[in-house]
Amino acid sequence: MSRPDSAAAVRIACGQFCATPNPAANLASCTKLAQLAAAGGARALFLPEASDYISRSAGETLSLCQPAASSEFVLGLRALAQQHGMAIIAGIHTPPASASASSSGRVRNTCVYISEEGAVAAAYDKVHLFDIDLPACGICFDLRFPEPARWLVARGAQLLCYPSAFTVPTGRAHWELLLRARAVEGQVWVVAPAQVGRHTEGRRSWGGACVVDPWGEVRGRCRAWDELDEEVCLVDVDLEVLRRVRRECPLRRREDVYPAI
Repeated sequence: MSRPDSAAAVRIACGQFCATPNPAANLASCTKLAQLAAAGGARALFLPEASDYISRSAGETLSLCQPAASSEFVLGLRALAQQHGMAIIAGIHTPPASASASSSGRVRNTCVYISEEGAVAAAYDKVHLFDIDLPACGICFDLRFPEPARWLVARGAQLLCYPSAFTVPTGRAHWELLLRARAVEGQVWVVAPAQVGRHTEGRRSWGGACVVDPWGEVRGRCRAWDELDEEVCLVDVDLEVLRRVRRECPLRRREDVYPAI
């Protein structure tokens, strides 16, 4: 890889792998991705949605779900972050906040930000849960809604992350299109780690993890649907590119007419 173009650039790794119902095996895959990222000089590693496990049934989802504070998978990621001095962002399952939600068989689809010191510094629960008429599928649905992205950009966001597990049909049709749309309309960097391959009988993910710049150009991508090993793409996220795009194409000058959400 070449050196970053400017002092404002930070090298990141956007990863993909095929999670299974075995959290220990998934942690081993994430360990390989962390090693690839560190060898490439990345300061942060972005991992997919549901990196801890993808189950075969709702009952298995509940049985495997653990609090982030005690999850062996999360503890493993924290150790990797500290070992490599690299932030790690990953999608996991966490128990619901209330007993009533727990009794209904629900879990939370959570994204955690682990600092380079190995601490869970922030967490986000997915807002738009899967709601599409396809059999035996799961999807990172937030990407389809521009409003949360606009809300974040209006409050200073310079990079949006969408850890995902897109189905093969929706991934083939919409994955890169939606990522580029979020980048162009927000004039932000978009990082999209992804699940890929055949997880269980009847459950497949598209893959194609990628990084898109504020002009809508794909700066790095992993391969789409295939039976693949762990893979990362390394990209220098340069905030000077963001500033130049916003300066030369000033979309925010009409917020008096179109106020930010």
